[in-house]
Amino acid sequence: MTLNSNQPNSQYINYLPPVLQEDQLLSQFLLSFEQVLTGFETAPQAASIITSDTVSPPGLESILDNIHLYFSPQETPSEFLPWLAGWVGLSLRDEWDVRVKREFIRQVISLYQLRGTKIGLEKVLALYLKNSGFGDKVKVFEHFEHLPHYFQVQLTLPDRDPEKYWRQARIAKAIIDQEKPAHTYYTLKILVPTMQITKDVQQYFSFTLIDPPQKRVFNLTVTITPDAKNPEKDLNWIAQQLKIHFDNGIESIRFPTRKTIIQDESFALEFQTTHQQFLKSLDGFKLTISNQTDSKFMGTIAVDVSYQLNRQNVTNRIYTEQLNLNPVLRMVDSKDGRGSSVIYGDRDPAGLMITDAIEAEPIPFYLFDDPEKQVFTIDTRIIVESAIETVNQDDESIEQPVEITRDLMFKLGATIREQNSNSYLLSSRPNIENNILSFQKVVTHEQFLKTVEGYQLRLKNLSLKQLSGEVQIDVSFQLNNETVTHRILTQSFNLAALGEYDRMQICQRNEAGEIIAGNTILGTTSQAI
Repeated sequence: MTLNSNQPNSQYINYLPPVLQEDQLLSQFLLSFEQVLTGFETAPQAASIITSDTVSPPGLESILDNIHLYFSPQETPSEFLPWLAGWVGLSLRDEWDVRVKREFIRQVISLYQLRGTKIGLEKVLALYLKNSGFGDKVKVFEHFEHLPHYFQVQLTLPDRDPEKYWRQARIAKAIIDQEKPAHTYYTLKILVPTMQITKDVQQYFSFTLIDPPQKRVFNLTVTITPDAKNPEKDLNWIAQQLKIHFDNGIESIRFPTRKTIIQDESFALEFQTTHQQFLKSLDGFKLTISNQTDSKFMGTIAVDVSYQLNRQNVTNRIYTEQLNLNPVLRMVDSKDGRGSSVIYGDRDPAGLMITDAIEAEPIPFYLFDDPEKQVFTIDTRIIVESAIETVNQDDESIEQPVEITRDLMFKLGATIREQNSNSYLLSSRPNIENNILSFQKVVTHEQFLKTVEGYQLRLKNLSLKQLSGEVQIDVSFQLNNETVTHRILTQSFNLAALGEYDRMQICQRNEAGEIIAGNTILGTTSQAI
C-alpha cells in the first residue's frame, strides 16, 4: 500500500501509546474517524446545512456543540427557515426577504394571541413593512355603518415604483387573507408619495341637515275643508264642533301649543311637538275626529308636517282623505250604552245620557324613523355649464369656450367633509354623465349627532380651463314610512383655471411645515386593491 506523504496526520494518533504514534498508516486510517467525529476545523463554526458538495464538513462534535443555533430564527441557516417555520405553523412566501422570514418566525407565537383582531392585523402588516424597509405605517378602520363585517386597511409606502407597489400589494393582500376572520371582507388602500397642488382653485359650499335634538321642533298642521254641499257654512262654528284628538296607541298626546287659523274655504289647526315627544311615539300617531255638530259633515282632511332642513323651513304632506262624518252626540241607555237618537236640543230624558263616543276610524301616521335606524342620503350633483380657455394671440389674451369633455370632468374634484374638521365622509364612486358629476353619501343619525355644525362641500378645479356651473345637493330620508327628498342647496360656482406655473412647480417644506419653495407640496394618494 502506498502512503500519501502530503496528507496530514490525524490528531487522534496523539492519544495512542508512543510506540504506535510513529505508524503512518495508522495515522491516516484514524483521519477517517476524525473527519466524522470532530472534523478538521479547530475554530467553532456557525450553523450550516451539510450537503454532498460541502467542503470540509464539520464533525459530529461541532454539530452537537452548535445544535442550538439551528433553532434560533436569527442564526439558523436560511435553508433551514422553512423547516423551522413549520414547527410554529407558519407559511413563508418565497418572495419574502430572509430578514422578514426570520422576524416572522421569531414573533409569530406572540402574534397568534392577537390573531383575528384589529391590533393583530396591524402588528403583522407593520412587522412585514418594517423589516422590508418600508416603515410601519399601518391603519385598520372598522365599524362602518350599514357595512357589517367590513374593514379597510391602509398602508403607506415611501416609494412610487409601480413594480414595488404591486408586489407589496400582493403580499399585503395574502397576509390579510390569512389573518382576517373568515366572515369578514375588506378594502386595501396603499398610500404613496405624489404631487399635490398647493395653490388651490377651489370653492366651498356649507350645509347641514336637520336641527340638533335639543332644538328640533315639528309643526303638525291639520287642514279641514268642508264640502260645498255641507249644510253648515260657518267655519268658526265648525272648527269648534269638530274635535281633534291625538294619541300614540298608549296615551293621549297633549301638545304645548295649539292654534286655529280660519281661511276662506277651510280652517287649519296647528300643533307643535318636540323631539322628546316624538321619541315617545316611535310606533306612530293616531288622529281621530269627533263630529259634534247636529248634522253629517262632509269634506277633506290633510295632515302636513313642517320642520327645519339646512336651516330652512320645509313641509311634507303625510296624509289626505275624504271625510264623511256622522254626528256623535246621541242619547244612549246608561246601562248598555245603546241608542241612536241624535240630540238637537237641550234634553236629558230619564235613564238616558249624552255621549260623544267617536265613531270615526283613527287616522294613523308616522313621522321620522327611529333615530337608531334613521339614515340621510346626500346626493350631490355638479353641473358644468361652461368651460373657457384663455389663449394668447398677438400679445392678447383671448377667452374662448371649449367642449366639456369627459377628461375635463375628471379634473373636477369634489369632496364632502365635516365642518371645522378634516374628516371626510365615505362616499359612493363618483359618476360622470355628459357634463354632470354626481356622487352619493349616507349619514346615519348617530354620525349626524357628531357633526351638528354641518358639512362642507369642496369643489376643486385641476384643469387649465375656467369652469362654471351649478351645485345641487339633495337629501333623502324616511318620513311616514315613505322616502322624501328635498333640495337643500342650489348655488352657482365659478372656478378659475389652474395656472400653468402653479401646476408645474415643485416645492419643499421645512421642519415647521412651512412652504419654502415652489407652489406644490408632497402629499399622498391612494388606490384601492
